[in-house]
Amino acid sequence: MHKDYRLYTEFGSLLPNRKDYIYTKMESFKDYEYTTCIAYEMGIRNKDVQRIIAKLTTIEDLRRKIIIRKNLYLSKRENNPYFVKYKLLTNNIVTSKLERDLREKFLIYPKYTDIFGNELSHSLSKGYPYKRHFSDLKYQYSFQKIFKQRSYKLNEVEFDGFYIAQGIDAKFDHFDVNTLTSNFKRKIYNTNKTNVILNLSLPEEELTAYIKHIKTSLDKSEKVKLKTPTELLGKLLDKAIEPKSLKKIPSGKKARISAMINAFHAYDFHTTLASLCKKEQKKLRQKRDKEIQDINISLDYDKNQKKINIENISTTYKNEISQYNRSSQELLYELMYKTRSEVYVTLMNSYINKLKYKELITGKSIT
Repeated sequence: MHKDYRLYTEFGSLLPNRKDYIYTKMESFKDYEYTTCIAYEMGIRNKDVQRIIAKLTTIEDLRRKIIIRKNLYLSKRENNPYFVKYKLLTNNIVTSKLERDLREKFLIYPKYTDIFGNELSHSLSKGYPYKRHFSDLKYQYSFQKIFKQRSYKLNEVEFDGFYIAQGIDAKFDHFDVNTLTSNFKRKIYNTNKTNVILNLSLPEEELTAYIKHIKTSLDKSEKVKLKTPTELLGKLLDKAIEPKSLKKIPSGKKARISAMINAFHAYDFHTTLASLCKKEQKKLRQKRDKEIQDINISLDYDKNQKKINIENISTTYKNEISQYNRSSQELLYELMYKTRSEVYVTLMNSYINKLKYKELITGKSIT
């Protein structure tokens, strides 16, 4: 093995592999959901997003542990520390603030992330969790009525990419709810959606021609634009500009998708390796400081000998620590990705760390 693969030999099992499910799964994203799914994958890699999700996960774990001891709350509340924690954690003010930040600042649904376990089902039979994801208040209200009125009839069908929900009160002869909404593999909080009334009984070519006509007309129009909520409130927003590094990604459909997945892997590889190296350097520095401290307090050496021993230890550890520095990491990146590494990571940094992934959804500049 090439000598520069040393770090890979040491951390190999801890580093992401391009064949891992989190990357091969991206290959299954359909054309109609691709942008949304890719934006989501970028969003959950943002450090601020990960910190919020970590806090929510910790709160949820604590809440579950405390609920197990619920019998303790019911007796001797004044002297029971668990009751105090229970009252704190069941107060939704903190979690609501964190979840709101995820949605409004980062476009991420808090209850949809993998960190909470398996992806939530959209089925009504399993608790209808998806009703929280709809901006249509009438739709939410109607679904709540379903479980209160036996006369209410429901037709709910789930497909790849979308689901249909129809609701009607038996006392009337028209739909109270007749909604078709997206059911992508990844869900983004999108306030920029537009309701379009369609008659799905019409021929496919007419429906696609109509949608294409709407999109083309809006894109070409200079005076009339479909506004975002922020623009409608009076704020001027510039059109999003693609990162320069995106131009270096292949333009062909299959090649582009493959390159984007490689970019995710390269970014994860970089960040994971950097984190592992940082931890290893910290351990070495702590070990070095401990050895120096032991020499300083030892009575076995005179002042001169202590100085020599400390210098030797410092030199030894300096060399060991340098094996985990940035230049060593870069050597491995170059071997793994050749010239593409810098392009991939630069692209992902723009979208993930600078939050440009939100521009994929809104079409507007975040700056």
